[in-house]
Amino acid sequence: MEDIAYVEPPSEIFTSPYGAKSREPKADGSERDHVVLRGHKDAVGSVAFSPSGDHIVTGSSDHTARIWKADGSERDDTIVLQGHEGAVGSVAFSHSGDHIVTGSFDNTARIWKASWPVMLAYLRTVTTECLTVKQRTRYLEESDADALSKYRACERSHGRSGPER
Repeated sequence: MEDIAYVEPPSEIFTSPYGAKSREPKADGSERDHVVLRGHKDAVGSVAFSPSGDHIVTGSSDHTARIWKADGSERDDTIVLQGHEGAVGSVAFSHSGDHIVTGSFDNTARIWKASWPVMLAYLRTVTTECLTVKQRTRYLEESDADALSKYRACERSHGRSGPER
């Protein structure tokens, strides 16, 4: 881990190599559960909180950045920012929280809009991943029936016919 960011109070964030520990010691000697975010396929080298503290962005040697809910909920709804051709060594939110910047060892920096609907629309143009029914209903405010229909259409458009995810 090359760097890490946190929101006050600092005792809220704890890191350990390889996720080896399951609890963080508090100052009074008791233990606190902490959240482990798993999904990258290689080492995580950069982490940043959104200004509101609701989201975390991580950069990895797997050439991606990921946006997570800070409380660790909804891990299936993690947004993967793809496009770099090298490890993502630096990530940051803008002060307003409207944008994310990623710096990569491919000698590029990319600026991403951090609004969910805008980001999801962009990601549709650069990935073959389809939004799940749950993601479509939550972020695109589609009805269950529309979300299922559009999910299936997306899967078919990419030559897949797997079950609903």
